[in-house]
Amino acid sequence: MPDPASLLPACASLEGPPGGLVVVTGGGRGIGAAVAGAVAAQGHPVLVNYAGDHAAARTVVQGILSRGGRVEAAQADVGEEAEVLRLFAAADAMGAPLAGLVNNAGVTGGFARVNAVAPDLVDTGLHAAAGAPEEVAAACCG
Repeated sequence: MPDPASLLPACASLEGPPGGLVVVTGGGRGIGAAVAGAVAAQGHPVLVNYAGDHAAARTVVQGILSRGGRVEAAQADVGEEAEVLRLFAAADAMGAPLAGLVNNAGVTGGFARVNAVAPDLVDTGLHAAAGAPEEVAAACCG
């Protein structure tokens, strides 16, 4: 795996306070995990959010800790307002000023034609793509 710091050179230009906390939703795997590692490698404490895969989030956290980073994980479904509020309570508890939010969470699932997917699953996917990011940004940034 490449050095996480080399993946996202733009993280060096976060406008928040130097060394400020970065919350990464969907940070337990994939792009979110890479972003969390890159941000941590640049000296920011990171709060890795995950919806359900605790083992994957723990792996991301251990990787960041092994490189000397400051990181915690917080389980929260960002599609649920109460859980978003709990996520940012965990961020506040880390004691660092907020420097950034990477709103990466999404819903994954099988691939199918839209007409073959149950309507409630379509609603869930649309909420994750459109509604949840707005709720997270409101909780984060007022």
